[in-house]
Amino acid sequence: MLQIAREDGISGIVATPHILDGVYNNTREKIEEAIIELNAAHSGVQVYIGAEVRINRNLAVRISNNELPLLNDKKFLLLELPTYVLPPILELENIIKTLINYRIKPIFAHPERNMPILNDLSLMERFIVCGAFFQVTAMSITNHSGKRR
Repeated sequence: MLQIAREDGISGIVATPHILDGVYNNTREKIEEAIIELNAAHSGVQVYIGAEVRINRNLAVRISNNELPLLNDKKFLLLELPTYVLPPILELENIIKTLINYRIKPIFAHPERNMPILNDLSLMERFIVCGAFFQVTAMSITNHSGKRR
């Protein structure tokens, strides 16, 4: 993949393996080790640390404890929502605001895969007002991600 990225003119890429306790038990330490190994391979593409973290109440504490990687160790956290449900809206807004208070900018990955958001786009507006960002999967826009919705 890194060779293909280099051939496409990409010089840097952020690794974003999933972190979902009990399912994808990746840790900051494991991710850092893998990135060191990838960068040592001299592929011509610099790999930076990151993760796609399932939303939970303990994000700010886990970041403070250096358990979760931010994107390129900056102030951005890539978050994943469950596909079929959302946490209670007020609780989700509180999580966003807590991260913002910690000077961390939450970015929700692929909101187009979350059914409640697809059924009510005003939810995205509420989260944006709280300070969240959204990242849409390119193949969802180009219509190469499977069936049409």
